[in-house]
Amino acid sequence: MDLRAELAALKNRAIAAIEQAAKERDTTRIRVLSDLLAGIEGDEKAAVALQDRVRSHEARLSSRDEILREPPPPHKTDARSRRERGNELREELAKRHALIPEKGVIYRTRSDSRVGIVTATEDPKKPNWFLGIPDTQFDSVVLRCQRTDGQVLDFVLPMTSMSGVWSRLSRSGGQVKFNVTRRNGTYQLQVPGASPLDIGPFLGQYAALG
Repeated sequence: MDLRAELAALKNRAIAAIEQAAKERDTTRIRVLSDLLAGIEGDEKAAVALQDRVRSHEARLSSRDEILREPPPPHKTDARSRRERGNELREELAKRHALIPEKGVIYRTRSDSRVGIVTATEDPKKPNWFLGIPDTQFDSVVLRCQRTDGQVLDFVLPMTSMSGVWSRLSRSGGQVKFNVTRRNGTYQLQVPGASPLDIGPFLGQYAALG
């Protein structure tokens, strides 16, 4: 069994264990298993990236001309650029709705509701976004998802609608993790051990920011 197959098998076991813990209402075990699942998913991505590098090495070795060619310089659009763009997207929304900065990604509305705003750009290889927000109390969370065509989608999720989902979401490094996918024109929040949540109805629901 290769590494990716082993990770896929471990992922399925973790999901099954989360489902069992959910049936038993064991919230501590759900949290621990969710962190484990997030780690496995991260390793899956690393395995894919490593496999791509191996294929690139093989391709260069198979061509004499390719071996002699200098590798391209690293792309400068790194983590800093993504972070700067994320800050711009967050500040743009905060300014538009007169939100008051509290700390980092946390803001207060004019009615003193606590809002968390997180941003991500679409994965160019597949239509999804990965976001993370501090694991603390909010009245609502805004997922600002920028598509590859530049369009920005704002999913405003009130905690009153997230009560059955929030505890199931993966956690790592003191953050709650969001995995948003786009499938057949719908936008879904992946929920470990449960069916995905259709977040389309929350698109552009800015009333919670008033």
